[in-house]
Amino acid sequence: MSMLANTGIIPESQPVLPDLNPDPESLLSLANETGAEETTPMTFQVVRAADGEDMIAYDFKTVEGTADRINDYEELVASAWISSGETNNHVVNILDDPAAEATEVFTFEVFNIRYMSQ
Repeated sequence: MSMLANTGIIPESQPVLPDLNPDPESLLSLANETGAEETTPMTFQVVRAADGEDMIAYDFKTVEGTADRINDYEELVASAWISSGETNNHVVNILDDPAAEATEVFTFEVFNIRYMSQ
């Protein structure tokens, strides 16, 4: 199963040759996002290289770390598609709970990346 997580841009940009059907995962990137409970929501951007190939479909979800989906953020699980050269924004609402807490983290994962024709 192919997957991107919010740990940086995966992979670096690679030139795409005409008539080449690259691995769809190599055409997407996802950057880290940081925020605070007072600055809701957080927007995660999935960026597609301008490769001229077919649309790419993918699934995405939030995954608990030290932040929990009940008290700290609204869970997100869905699917999307993206065209060549476009950016999709996925919004995760952060909940402002009254507890004094250390820095908390959760992961935004993009997985099951595939061409729409597959």
